[in-house]
Amino acid sequence: MIRRYEITGVKVAFGPGTVLGLTDKQAGARLHSLKKISGDRYTVTGIVEFKRGETVALASDLPKGLAGKLALIEDEKSEEKKAQTAKHFLHHKGGGRYDVVDAGGKVVSKKLLTKDEANAFLRKLSEEDGQ
Repeated sequence: MIRRYEITGVKVAFGPGTVLGLTDKQAGARLHSLKKISGDRYTVTGIVEFKRGETVALASDLPKGLAGKLALIEDEKSEEKKAQTAKHFLHHKGGGRYDVVDAGGKVVSKKLLTKDEANAFLRKLSEEDGQ
């Protein structure tokens, strides 16, 4: 199962053999140490590092040594289930800041929010929508 994590430590390194889900921008900056599998999935061939606030998807269980440096955002199944019913979503903008967007992609938050602020705003919107 694929799980998406946010880097909460200063930086995190992944070694060869790790399978990661990355954005095109993330992969482009690290292509010298990655081999594309398919879609957004890559196998690490060297050592790749990520800084605080970035998100990565892991195809394996979280290594114990990284437990305090990564925070679970969503796993693939719960993300798909939410997407089928949710009217608003978090959009990570980097540096631990988020926009809240509607199903059409329009930003509904007035400013960039921390993750806790964005989740509170989402809960408020869900209550207003009767979800």
